[in-house]
Amino acid sequence: MNDLFCDIGYYSLNKDGETLCGDRVCCVEPDDDTSIIVLADGLGSGVKANILSTLTSKIISTMVANGLALEDCVNTIASTLPVCKVRSVAYSTFTIIRITSNSEAEIIQYDNPHVIMLRDGKHIVPVPTVELKPHFTGYFADLPYNLFSKQRKKSGEDRSIVRPAFSYYGKLLISDYAIYDIINLIAEKMMGIDKVTGIKVRRRAETKGISIYVDVVLYYGVKIFEVTKLFQHKIKEKVEYMTAMQVKTINVSVRSLSVKKQEDFYVKRTK
Repeated sequence: MNDLFCDIGYYSLNKDGETLCGDRVCCVEPDDDTSIIVLADGLGSGVKANILSTLTSKIISTMVANGLALEDCVNTIASTLPVCKVRSVAYSTFTIIRITSNSEAEIIQYDNPHVIMLRDGKHIVPVPTVELKPHFTGYFADLPYNLFSKQRKKSGEDRSIVRPAFSYYGKLLISDYAIYDIINLIAEKMMGIDKVTGIKVRRRAETKGISIYVDVVLYYGVKIFEVTKLFQHKIKEKVEYMTAMQVKTINVSVRSLSVKKQEDFYVKRTK
């Protein structure tokens, strides 16, 4: 139990000249500890859009509240929504929010604008929650089919989780080369580091994180401990911020020292 509470509210605005709104919000509470909110936006406007969004929000909220997988929800919507005679397609966007214990919010979006998160009066840019793929050293965001399954593992962390836009055609991959580029850019702008000679990224399946190993060449005369410690801090900060990955360990090895002119040291990357 906690002393947190959740306020849920919405306001619908009809398109000019239309009597019905094409968006629909549906709220359900399957139990005292859980709230599920679904926002759907039907294709087009007016009555047609209202029918599509109403069906979508009702189907998803009811199925999710009963613990069914998202894949089943999407399949049901695809086979239920009426096809537009003009566009020859049945289509509706949706956003699902599941709030548990007034402390954790899980969000799935399909083609809707990104959510706006405010903390302490500041806008927080949401990032996907991602997992390690066993045979891939990077990260991937799996299709959230079983996100609302009753058998899902409970996280020990008290934080908001924002899922990537739902895609039926694949997974979000973040290549190791993206991490290499981030680290190289940090090194180029850091005083005391001549160059990076090697980078390795290894997965930590037991803790859902990554370990980074970096070999560097430093300038002769710098304070090695201070430079490497700052380098570790910047790598962790930037990689986690830019990729949403959890960096568990960073090992920086100084392979050699570079003897260069003093002016080369101080004007590095100041152009």
